[in-house]
Amino acid sequence: MNILANDYKVIYETPKTGEKMYAFTPAIWVMENGRYVFTNDIGGADAGNLPEAAELIPHPTTGRVRVGHIYTSDDKGETWQLRANRNFTHARSFEAGGAVYVLGQCGDLVIYCSRDGGNTWDSGHYLTQGENWHSHLVG
Repeated sequence: MNILANDYKVIYETPKTGEKMYAFTPAIWVMENGRYVFTNDIGGADAGNLPEAAELIPHPTTGRVRVGHIYTSDDKGETWQLRANRNFTHARSFEAGGAVYVLGQCGDLVIYCSRDGGNTWDSGHYLTQGENWHSHLVG
């Protein structure tokens, strides 16, 4: 057997509490300046019990909360800094016009923006209303 990843880093791991929650949809974007942006989301029946779920802004019409994380690394993935918890699942990052964005969904499509290279993130903007998006993007 060939081992493909002897040397790996754990960016996020769900708490070992016996609760039903799972880390989903990991994605890494390498910015033009070399910074890495990592996103993931937490699903499962008990994901709403995470402490960060209580700090999220619920969807404006459905009240839905999905726990999404945004991390950055400036040393090619050796260490990671949690930058934001936001209301999304199935997200991907991209750069445009001097900013970095995270596009995901919470039923409706939602986008978050950072204008300082991923250090801080806005509270998000819903791009659709009353829809039910579900996608695992390939990038």
